[in-house]
Amino acid sequence: MITGTAKPENRGSFLSFNSAVQQMAAGLASLIAGLIIGENELGQLTNFNIVGYLAIFFSVLCIPLARRVKVVS
Repeated sequence: MITGTAKPENRGSFLSFNSAVQQMAAGLASLIAGLIIGENELGQLTNFNIVGYLAIFFSVLCIPLARRVKVVS
């Protein structure tokens, strides 16, 4: 689906940029999750469910966005 969105002559640079954006988003998501998750006095993780709910929300948000992707012919 992703490779069909760029013209063949631009596909290499597009995929490199796409990979960079994915890596940046993964790092940012890890940072945000690390700020949300805490530890209580017993050593148990707290707010882990909030990170899970955010992951579900953004995954569901991607469905309508993926439907808007247009293939370049």
